Amino acid sequence: MIKDRLQHYCPETKEYYLVDTTNNNILKRRKKKFDDVKQGVNAMCGESPIHDWFELSHAQYLTIPRSVLQSMPIDWQRRFVKCLKQLDDKIDWRPDEATYWCLLRDNKTGRYIGNDPLADYDRGRRIIPFRKDK
Repeated sequence: MIKDRLQHYCPETKEYYLVDTTNNNILKRRKKKFDDVKQGVNAMCGESPIHDWFELSHAQYLTIPRSVLQSMPIDWQRRFVKCLKQLDDKIDWRPDEATYWCLLRDNKTGRYIGNDPLADYDRGRRIIPFRKDK
């Protein structure tokens, strides 16, 4: 049965195993790249910081206005861009023949709001002020 199978990674041999937990037999043995295996095991064990950050929402996308991102300190922007470049290097996720488009929607009425105050990034000149410490 599927529920009786457990995925296991052996760091010494850098191999990935599928183990039948009812009698402890190794059902399948596959070699995988270390990073791929580690990612799968971490997700299986519940370590997923992005999933945790989204909490219990059913959101499928993270949308951050460009003007908000460019308002962060320069060192933070450099780290963020480095992460985006790493994402692009590892995962082919950008559609070739389509574009994502985001609109602001009122939570109460469900209607789209035509005057989104953050829609215009003003060619990189718009800076959103930080929150004041309370």
